[in-house]
Amino acid sequence: MSRFQLLGACDAMVSGHATGRRRLNAGTKIADTAGNAVAGDFVCPALCAPANAVEARILNPLDASAVAVLAGLGVTRSVGAPVLVGPTGVSSID
Repeated sequence: MSRFQLLGACDAMVSGHATGRRRLNAGTKIADTAGNAVAGDFVCPALCAPANAVEARILNPLDASAVAVLAGLGVTRSVGAPVLVGPTGVSSID
């Protein structure tokens, strides 16, 4: 189970969305699979993937599995304790 909260806005492929791609705002919760998602979460397998180092700076882990995914990228974080590597800028402003 990997669940994250976004610290900045981004475009992501969302499972079950009509076009597949959707703009997600800061504060949005995402999960790696539908089975791991909680009501209100978006399912974004690619964004939650261990190989996604580009977006790791805006992913705040919500469970131990998410912490492990980030640790695999060399990013050390605790559940619910974001550590930013520089500012996210205005990415949350639509």
